[in-house]
Amino acid sequence: MHDYQDKTVANAIFMMRKAVEEICCSSSSSILSSENFVVADLGCSSGPNAFMYFAAIMDAIGESCDRLSRRAPEIQLLLNDLPGNDFNTLFRSFASEREKGGKRLLPHYMVGVPGSFYGRLFPCKRVHFVYSCLSLHWLSQVPRGFDTKENVRLNRGNIYISKTSPPLVSKLYLEQFQRDFRSFLNLRSKEICSDGRMVLTFFGRRCSDPADEEHNYVWTPLAKALNEMVLEGIVKASEMDSFNLPYYQPSMEDVKMVARDEGSFDLMEEQVFDLNWDVANGGNVAGIIRAVSESMLASHFGETIIDELFSRFAAIIAELLLKGKSKYDKTVANAIFMMRKAVEEICCSSSSSILSSENFVVADLGCSSGPNAFMYFAAIMDAIGESCDRLSRRAPEIQLLLNDLPGNDFNTLFRSFASEREKGGKRLLPHYMVGVPGSFYGRLFPCKRVHFVYSCLSLHWLSQVPRGFDTKENVRLNKGNIYISKTSPPLVSKLYLEQFQRDFRSFLNLRSKEICSDGRMVLTFFGRRCSDPADEEHNYVWTPLAEALNEMDKTVANAIFMMRKAVEEICCSSSSSSILSSENFVVADLGCSSGPNAFMYFAAIMDAIGESCDRLSRRAPEIQLMLNDLPGNDFNTLFRSFASEREKGGKRLLPHYMVGVPGSFYGRLFPCKRVHFVYSCLSLHWLSQ
Repeated sequence: MHDYQDKTVANAIFMMRKAVEEICCSSSSSILSSENFVVADLGCSSGPNAFMYFAAIMDAIGESCDRLSRRAPEIQLLLNDLPGNDFNTLFRSFASEREKGGKRLLPHYMVGVPGSFYGRLFPCKRVHFVYSCLSLHWLSQVPRGFDTKENVRLNRGNIYISKTSPPLVSKLYLEQFQRDFRSFLNLRSKEICSDGRMVLTFFGRRCSDPADEEHNYVWTPLAKALNEMVLEGIVKASEMDSFNLPYYQPSMEDVKMVARDEGSFDLMEEQVFDLNWDVANGGNVAGIIRAVSESMLASHFGETIIDELFSRFAAIIAELLLKGKSKYDKTVANAIFMMRKAVEEICCSSSSSILSSENFVVADLGCSSGPNAFMYFAAIMDAIGESCDRLSRRAPEIQLLLNDLPGNDFNTLFRSFASEREKGGKRLLPHYMVGVPGSFYGRLFPCKRVHFVYSCLSLHWLSQVPRGFDTKENVRLNKGNIYISKTSPPLVSKLYLEQFQRDFRSFLNLRSKEICSDGRMVLTFFGRRCSDPADEEHNYVWTPLAEALNEMDKTVANAIFMMRKAVEEICCSSSSSSILSSENFVVADLGCSSGPNAFMYFAAIMDAIGESCDRLSRRAPEIQLMLNDLPGNDFNTLFRSFASEREKGGKRLLPHYMVGVPGSFYGRLFPCKRVHFVYSCLSLHWLSQ
């Protein structure tokens, strides 16, 4: 399965399970009282995802019934696609998946329903749950209007909306989508029962412009391959000009507008998520697109061109991947282009005396220790060398100032430069490099000594956490987040913006003192296109990281709650009251690792023991803590972290002694009947072998 499918499937399954659980658990729903639960998959195709979706739905129904202490209903699955779908393969794949086992299967019956979902498919009010995954971007037909005599060549040279399409093309596509989707919703409203739900996923777009190239990364190259074949006489120009895809990628606003106007359904939830198209090679992309478009293309252009067409398409995609395997590659290429241009302007400016000097000083701010540092510098040397050749001047010596924070790995950086120089294959001018440790939010170089400064993807890092978060009233201002998010109060965005403004103003002021009068500077940032800093499109890294941290926090909190409860039961149980009578309470942490959680758990246990003793008016016992992990664990760091935490204070510490116990918890570790409380947090999923 490709990455884009992985992400889509995971999101779709999450939303399906949620919708099914809402159906089952709704107080107004009588669905589970019936003997039969009817599910429909519209546009099911014949691949393995169909069973995966259905298995998730069975899970959700089964778990809901367990919680409600109800008998699970029989499920009828209606698998729908066009009559040309390979239902035989689909049915065999279901049989194969059932034989594999390993999944909870409720009693179910499936049927194939051939037909277009733009027509009626099922009896009235008989379906409880409908889903359609990545099918509704296919229209019922090529948009109306293209078949008129005056419009037959309207979209000449294209097969979908593109930058060269006239505005009428976008209008015709939008109108066809609106007709089709309105009809789809109206028909489903007749078939879905009153307590039912529907989950739909589309290939869509974030921006308002349907011609935006970011969303046409497949169809534009396919059109290019067809146009090449037109020029070579393999495809007729009239055939190319009259072919348009019955396909439309709607924006969320397009979808919501039709749903509001049609009025049969309430929109309960909406999500937009990015797909990862960083596939291995052009052949993979061509294979995916061929699978979904071959029948249409063969019907219009004939079978004979298909192999040649997709061979060319694969080559075009491969070239695009080679030019920029990812957005990061594109960033590097753009940065290098801008650097070369700036350096050439310095060298060739009639007012510049820089090339008359013996020395050309270049500074890389935030250089890090990776291979890009040399790549940028090699491009700058090229630009200087070529400019000098054009001007018939001798190239100056270059001094490269490599700057980053003191914690940067300058050793690795210097070795990587030496390694790149040894490889050869590049024009190297005489140059000398130095490491300059320090923050670029402070002064780094002598006055007016630097000719060219660049900083690539570093200036989005601020000099500090924004001022204002450290005040008593704001310390929990952004609770649950680690950056600006949709749940952050407006003050958070304001504090971040003010910190950026202070930092960037300071950066510019400092560089103005260091760069000579004819110098240049090129800066690239991770930025955003929209005005809202909380927009999820630009927080695709920090929001999931915050979610992961919150989940970890929740896990730790739950673990501590259960530990405290267990310890209090030991202390307060009448049958185990002899435990507190002893002088010693023995606790064992199995799989303790060497991180800070080990002390956190132990502090909670000491609290629970201390509070229980207070309630019972007893003296707290001494505690012996046995910290166990495999012999390769870093016990040194663990012991130091305990010492450090104890020095901080702020916690009630009972008399305690700790020991490290190296060994596997799948073997004996302690003497017989000597341990009062054992805990193991997130370790037992590791097998013994």
